[in-house]
Amino acid sequence: MKTFISAATAFYILSPGEIFDKNKINYDVNRMYIVFYKENGWKYRHKSFTGWDEPLQETFDTENEALNAAYNHFLNNKLY
Repeated sequence: MKTFISAATAFYILSPGEIFDKNKINYDVNRMYIVFYKENGWKYRHKSFTGWDEPLQETFDTENEALNAAYNHFLNNKLY
């Protein structure tokens, strides 16, 4: 699992087939995203107060596209 942290937000990127390890979560961040491979493409989820939300019902061709979409969601939904 790779981790990218920006502005107190963690982005966890899983390799295909990798299972998310909750024991490796950094709880010192305000927001979290997870990028993962599922069936036929890459997806991302955002951690909200109610659980892991899927802001876009979209599948991406590459890990980078999914990470960019997650980062754009982060930039467009900043907490003030």
